[in-house]
Amino acid sequence: MIDAKVIMEAIKSGVAMTQKVQSSVSEQFMAATDSLNLPGDATAGAVVGESQSACKSMSAQMDSTFAALKSDLQAHQQKQQEAMPQDFNVGKSDLRDKPARGFPGEDPNYQAKK
Repeated sequence: MIDAKVIMEAIKSGVAMTQKVQSSVSEQFMAATDSLNLPGDATAGAVVGESQSACKSMSAQMDSTFAALKSDLQAHQQKQQEAMPQDFNVGKSDLRDKPARGFPGEDPNYQAKK
């Protein structure tokens, strides 16, 4: 049986650990930036370079995802084209006890073939 108290304790523990790690990383970042001394143009160049790199990486991932989706779509469409619907399977046996006599009502004059 799943105990809700155990799940809540695990969530609280995870949140506390995440906050502790975030605090530690923030302290390290602030300590590193205090000693960092870059001129404005170098800083701007670094920011632009990292932004372009992140955009290129994101674009490459999106391209690979799109290519995989296209490949899956083409494979699915090929299987659909090759599939033979059961409705057109002439050799399929009829599961009814007796043939239908018409729609919407039964035809009283219908004579089944014997």
